[in-house]
Amino acid sequence: MQQIIQRVSQGQYPLSLTLYQLGGDYLVTLEGGEAHLGAIAWNQESTVLKPHKEGPIALEIAAQLEPLLSGQVAVIAGIHYPNLSAQGIQEILQTVAQLTEQLKKDSRFPRKNTPAQTAE
Repeated sequence: MQQIIQRVSQGQYPLSLTLYQLGGDYLVTLEGGEAHLGAIAWNQESTVLKPHKEGPIALEIAAQLEPLLSGQVAVIAGIHYPNLSAQGIQEILQTVAQLTEQLKKDSRFPRKNTPAQTAE
């Protein structure tokens, strides 16, 4: 497994979005706060590990990346910040959207028919 790109946000709720290559397929991890497995998304489906709620986030990332990558895409998401307010959730959703856009615009992003470059 090779790490291709990692994007990290700053602020009150730091998040990390990382793209790995596994042969011809891809794994994306989204982490923030206390590390854990909250949800796994692939092939337009998700499995949420109770009591977590990251399924829709993982599905959205997968939906945005799958059409751009030549292999299968799996997204694992785990975000946990204690006592998160509604405003905090909105901030996290905005940060996830920003990180996903940054990932797609990164010159190392392996779009279909483009060889992957690994992270330095």
